[in-house]
Amino acid sequence: ETTRLTSLVEDLLLSAKLDTSYEPNLEPLDVGALGREWIERMRTKYPEIDWSLRLEGEEFNVLADHYGISSVLSNLLENSVKYLGDGHQIAIVICERGTDIHIEVRDDGVGIADEEKEKVLEKFYRVGNEDTRSTKGTGLGLYIVNEVIHAHDGAVTLRDNEPKGTVFEICLPFGEPS
Repeated sequence: ETTRLTSLVEDLLLSAKLDTSYEPNLEPLDVGALGREWIERMRTKYPEIDWSLRLEGEEFNVLADHYGISSVLSNLLENSVKYLGDGHQIAIVICERGTDIHIEVRDDGVGIADEEKEKVLEKFYRVGNEDTRSTKGTGLGLYIVNEVIHAHDGAVTLRDNEPKGTVFEICLPFGEPS
């Protein structure tokens, strides 16, 4: 419970900063190493889930805010756990495409309805309604993901995983944000 409350406070503080004064603290960041770090953390925290990391390429270095991108991965992975339902697999796939690094977080969970896909990136939005929601949350996690990635001149896309689940794809440019 302490960890959950600490995470909530961190999300609230970062959300407030995103609304007013967030500027990425750019430094060289090895996204592949960060992905390995988060997979190990999650394996320890949720050993019942089948975690995997696939690196497609050699180097995944970008200029980015380590804390911000770490928060993005944390929020995406925790969200995948929350909505895993009867699924059991969560994967991170990192690859280089042209002048960008792409990070995918894939799960085989319950998925997100098409009419909810755009809304889930909004501040305080939560899937479903108060009567049907069975998970705890504030609706800040995916908002933080979207805002941090946009501050890096990147993009967030969301699509269905086949045969079920969700894929969040993050696109980060190699250079400095404009």
